[in-house]
Amino acid sequence: MYVVYAKHLIYNTPKSEKDSHLTERGIIKLLCQQLSANEIAKKLFISEQTVKNHCYRIITKLETNNVIGIILFAIRKQIFTI
Repeated sequence: MYVVYAKHLIYNTPKSEKDSHLTERGIIKLLCQQLSANEIAKKLFISEQTVKNHCYRIITKLETNNVIGIILFAIRKQIFTI
């Protein structure tokens, strides 16, 4: 499941989807730094609701239940290191 997600991030996605995936990766990195949705929104110059929408999509793609699952994914895929 994680491999499919990683491939989807890299291969043959339209520009708008690539931009979305780059934003999702940025949000994942910021979540790993313990930033709130409001803080992430300010850093990325997007609304807090947009951050929450991205988080929901990430959680759905990873088939996890919460942000902790996102962080565990990031550590496993070395998007974020401890």
